Amino acid sequence: MLYAQIAEDGIDQPHQPITDASRSMFLGEAFSLTYVIQDVLAPFLVTSPYYQRRLHFPLASQGHGSVQPSLSTTDIILQQDAYLKKQDLSFKVPEQTTNRLLAAFFRDFQPAFPILDPAEFLPAVAAEKESLLVLNAILMIAVTICDDETLHVARFTNRYAARSIFYHQAKALYDADREPDKVNNIVGVFFMSFWWGGPDDQKDSWHWLAVATSLAQSMGMHRSTKNSGMDKGTASLWRRIWWSIRVRDALVSGSIGRPQHMSDCDCDVEILSIDDVLEVMKGYNQEQIAYSCQMAEMSTIFSKIITTRYGSSINSPTSANRINLEQRLDQFRDILPASLRYNGVRTTIDGLWPAMLSMAFNYATILLCRPPRSINGREETDMWGNSQKAFAAAKEVTRVMDDILTSSVGRFCQIHTIPALFNALAIHVFTICTSRPVGRELAENRARICMLGLATLQESWPVGGWVLRLFVSVLERLKSRLAQETQSRPASSEHLVASSTQPLQPAFENSCTSHHEESQTRPLPSSSWDDRHMTDLQMSLQREAETMAVRHLVPDIFSFGDVSEGAVFDQENFFEMLNVPTWNIFET
Repeated sequence: MLYAQIAEDGIDQPHQPITDASRSMFLGEAFSLTYVIQDVLAPFLVTSPYYQRRLHFPLASQGHGSVQPSLSTTDIILQQDAYLKKQDLSFKVPEQTTNRLLAAFFRDFQPAFPILDPAEFLPAVAAEKESLLVLNAILMIAVTICDDETLHVARFTNRYAARSIFYHQAKALYDADREPDKVNNIVGVFFMSFWWGGPDDQKDSWHWLAVATSLAQSMGMHRSTKNSGMDKGTASLWRRIWWSIRVRDALVSGSIGRPQHMSDCDCDVEILSIDDVLEVMKGYNQEQIAYSCQMAEMSTIFSKIITTRYGSSINSPTSANRINLEQRLDQFRDILPASLRYNGVRTTIDGLWPAMLSMAFNYATILLCRPPRSINGREETDMWGNSQKAFAAAKEVTRVMDDILTSSVGRFCQIHTIPALFNALAIHVFTICTSRPVGRELAENRARICMLGLATLQESWPVGGWVLRLFVSVLERLKSRLAQETQSRPASSEHLVASSTQPLQPAFENSCTSHHEESQTRPLPSSSWDDRHMTDLQMSLQREAETMAVRHLVPDIFSFGDVSEGAVFDQENFFEMLNVPTWNIFET
């Protein structure tokens, strides 16, 4: 019996090391077996005076806790491949193209979530000994950020179609329980959390993060391993996995307004350190190496902002909570290493990662400090909100996005850039609603930059197109209101608001429209690799993805006549929540 064996080994071999992290068992303190081992039997039976309490126990027998204990890695991969073929889902790009995609992943995405060691992963892929669940999840991300040439060599017509195919392969393997390795399951599902199939997709980022969190906690990754007999390399891997999930969980929770999947009071895992990432970040520069560690620190503040300001806590927050969180943000920025202080973007390896950290920082600042209402209809004053800091953060997001666009590195932006732009746009709309003419015009110009950023990001991260379309319609509604008010004002005031009542500038419209058309109509290069490598089901998935990308995710966003039609915009009541001011907005 598994638990009987753990109890016996926990007493007889209290310092037994964990040599295979996938073959270990976590026993939390509240579990009665933990109490029996640590508090009842150990004091009587353990002879060592240096007995240490532990929460992670090795599974000595090969038969415990494994779905397919007798299979070799090669056999497991063969079974996974056979299953995908049986489901008519097996799809592989040529080896050379796979190598190009993996190179893009490790070059441009690894610094954000440095979980895998490329020195181990790449040879395993070449030898066909790497989990297909993990590989397909990684390729889903790789086609998001790779260059257009690589995408077309792989015979994909757009990024969403490519993402869809690799996602469905990874999902099929997970749903069928075809991956026996616990760590591979966690890593694969975590990378699957970067999937977004549309606003109505139930199995979205938040869903997959819940799965990854649950699997990680079942192994005890949320607890310190210092007394568990785990080797340094495995302990570092666990911390990299845990903090990757932790960072994503906080960012996604803040972006969609859903609860976080983990609580700080349940966790005591050490903060991610440079030592944890150095082994898997050989050849990277200082800003790339330090980025994930600083994001781990940031996530603890970000999480506290969400739970304190937006959580349904029994204990009502006070102004002291707000001040404390503002101070924590200030302290975080003050002690940033020089390599991550933002000084502009020049290339993907010079300034991009400080820009991404700045986006996250200002995203957090806006969530904490944004004013609670554009019109305060209540007598009492809300304790939340620091307009000066929120407006400054929105301006900083806009400035960073301007630099990113100027340097043409939008394709390499992390996905949290989109909610950062979303929050900045919300502040700019607030300013348009509540400011005098000059302030409105400045806010509108900043909003254009943010919207151009979303237009650039939407090809890689489709949710950007959805946010963009939303704000195009919001601004058009506001301009319509301004135009109505202008008709009733004296002629002397009309010149102050003329620019605020004009449609979006043609240059902005044309640049975004042409970018979309080019991405949809660019011809594929000739290739000896024909479409017979794609099954009927795969081709159906691609066609479905193409249709969704064109009609829903990257629509004709500058045609406003039907902007509220379709499933994506079944939220006309949203505009009623804007509380657009009805007072004399042209008073000077």
